[in-house]
Amino acid sequence: MKKIIGFIAIAALLGGYIYFFDNAVLDFKKQETEQSKLLYATFKAKHPHRIIIKTPDSEVELERPWQGKWTLANAEGYPADESAIDKMMETVLTITKDQLISNNPQNWDKFDVNPAKGVEVIIKERNDREIAHFWVGKMGPSFGTQYFRKNNLDEVYLVNQNLSQHFTRPLDAWKDRTIIKIEQAEIEAVRVLDNYDLLRSGSGWTLNEEEIAQEEVNVILGALTDLRTIDFPTEEVELTPETADNVITIEAKDKTHTIYLKQEEEGENYYLILAGNSTLFKISSVKKGEIIPELTEMLIREIE
Repeated sequence: MKKIIGFIAIAALLGGYIYFFDNAVLDFKKQETEQSKLLYATFKAKHPHRIIIKTPDSEVELERPWQGKWTLANAEGYPADESAIDKMMETVLTITKDQLISNNPQNWDKFDVNPAKGVEVIIKERNDREIAHFWVGKMGPSFGTQYFRKNNLDEVYLVNQNLSQHFTRPLDAWKDRTIIKIEQAEIEAVRVLDNYDLLRSGSGWTLNEEEIAQEEVNVILGALTDLRTIDFPTEEVELTPETADNVITIEAKDKTHTIYLKQEEEGENYYLILAGNSTLFKISSVKKGEIIPELTEMLIREIE
């Protein structure tokens, strides 16, 4: 009888262990599945029409017209950096419920997911309907983690994403930094007033009517074909053909670009304005040196 009772007890213990072990495994798998769920899986990157990013002291409003490119609505419609927006949207669409930290609204302030401290992001589609609305909080306890809360929900998640790099950019950082983008094959001539004339000649180039090596041409053209600003200066600078240090004309097959350059009063970089465009840009002295190199015998050497 004792043996039977002992056997039953062992069987019960073993059954209980198996029950609790199986359920623990199931709970872990359920939790793992829940954590891997996307927070936004109902729309695609092509759907947004307007993106509003608010911090306690700034606001960015990105807008995309139908079949158009992104612009900054609160910066006079200046072209936006499409690559930065693409990366941001890729991040939004890959955020998962990694770790539930709190479901108590009283803890929002602690994790900076409220209006007083957090970053509010609103994404809308073309009919102005919200398709995403969330709060980005402070960085988490480990590198590359951040607190996150969906608007109108209590839950605060710790997500394995560095969201600050996308949502704490100042207004100017959302601007497209392109000044000129042109195919090198389209350029027929580059003229710098009182300096040089670089002209396409057959399959080669001449500089001030002297043949020039292609590698030297490539430095000049390479600097001009994808010319980008290093800053959007806010100071007032008079930059006209009369006040410019250099006037550069790029003659392409379908368009002519005229550039005015002027060195900073205190500093080595150069202010830049395109004729017909009021935006003030800035380029480095290194870039200016590539566009207007020293005219030496090394540069003007005959191709053998």
